[in-house]
Amino acid sequence: MARFVVLVIDSFGVGAMQDVTLVRPQDAGANTCGHILSQLPHLQLPTLEKLGLINALGYAPGDMQPSDSATWGVAELQHEGGDTFMGHQEILGTRPLPPLRMPFCDVIDRVEQALVSAGWQVERRGDELQFLWVNQAVAIGDNLEADLGQVYNITANLSVISFDDAIKIGRIVREQVQVGRVITFGGLLTDSQRILDAAESKEGRFIGINAPRSGAYDNGF
Repeated sequence: MARFVVLVIDSFGVGAMQDVTLVRPQDAGANTCGHILSQLPHLQLPTLEKLGLINALGYAPGDMQPSDSATWGVAELQHEGGDTFMGHQEILGTRPLPPLRMPFCDVIDRVEQALVSAGWQVERRGDELQFLWVNQAVAIGDNLEADLGQVYNITANLSVISFDDAIKIGRIVREQVQVGRVITFGGLLTDSQRILDAAESKEGRFIGINAPRSGAYDNGF
């Protein structure tokens, strides 16, 4: 049987779909690939160029040109929302269902109980809306960068807790919740307070850590 390879380059889209102004007006004009090549017109990606990157983009903002030999296409995705992981699954043939949207505040009680039962030290942080703070190093709350309510984040200071232990916490959370994704990640921070200082709430229902502001991506991500 012949084989093929699917290579997913996340967050490198070739433009918004035609219905974007109706269903996601905040994404009108989105075109990460086009914007990068406009800023770096001399960038050379010869393999992607040969495979038809510029054909899919629809215009040549820099030195790279459409390929005469490529077989290419652009997907009109059907899934709701902006979670790229759903798009990855759809590219591979799934029929997407409407995603579950549930703020972390709806599940905080059972997640907290499960973590305490497993021996973790758990505190609640925040006022009316709260997130969980585990072993003075790990925050659990809503993902504020994805579509709200679809993803929960476990943000860890890996200078204090090992990534293996952060994964153990993430697995406990995963067992207690129904949203599509639970993401465990972290970085080597000099002070766990940076995570707490990056806490934000949105729309009066969602609370979590602003991941870029927390510094988790800066060192040892």
